[in-house]
Amino acid sequence: MNERILIACPISSHKDYVILQWAAHVKKIIRAYPGMCDVLLADNSNSSAHARKVERLTGLRCDYISTHLKNNYDAISLSRNYIRNYFLQCEYTHLFSLECDVFPPKNTLSYLLALNKDLVGFTYFLGAGENSPLMIQEFEETGDIRETQNLSLPGSIHFIDGTIKKVFSIGMGCLLISRRVLEKIPFRTDPQVRIHDDSFFAEDCKNKGFQIYCDTSVIPNHKNIPWNLYQNVNL
Repeated sequence: MNERILIACPISSHKDYVILQWAAHVKKIIRAYPGMCDVLLADNSNSSAHARKVERLTGLRCDYISTHLKNNYDAISLSRNYIRNYFLQCEYTHLFSLECDVFPPKNTLSYLLALNKDLVGFTYFLGAGENSPLMIQEFEETGDIRETQNLSLPGSIHFIDGTIKKVFSIGMGCLLISRRVLEKIPFRTDPQVRIHDDSFFAEDCKNKGFQIYCDTSVIPNHKNIPWNLYQNVNL
């Protein structure tokens, strides 16, 4: 069976600085895997006008997701579930979750598909370059409290050795997900626990018996701007 892949991610207006460059890069990824890919952006900005602008400028499908009075955690989770529902309604075999500031090699899809894993992807530096830790999460337990923690900077340095490793989470920035995972696991948040939906998704995958793998032979470029540098973020 030929794979059909949906490349998708939530966006909002605070990523306007990179969306045109990312769209051009995604089109290169699609050309490297011709005839098998579609793209869906789920825009949770304050107004549907932004989704229309992104669609016009990039040529990529961009659907508006109304998240009135929702916080950032819920807005992203609602957007991902919109993507998941669209994915399940169609005949896609894999979702390639690719955040709109992450730039993997153009042959990424063929490479990750060849690994034949339900959940596999690349990690990346959380901040601006190699002086920041990798997007790798691990569990830390203190008494009756269990919470996720990002890999430390020293741990990140030792983590990159070119092998494929089992991890708790690499987030949703550059992750190939099989259909059978998404058929069983939606995205969610918890008002009592202020962490993003990618951590809950990883825990739900673990509880359902799905292992997440990280290929450390590739570290995509993460063109990130720290949240504390944003002004008038429009979510």
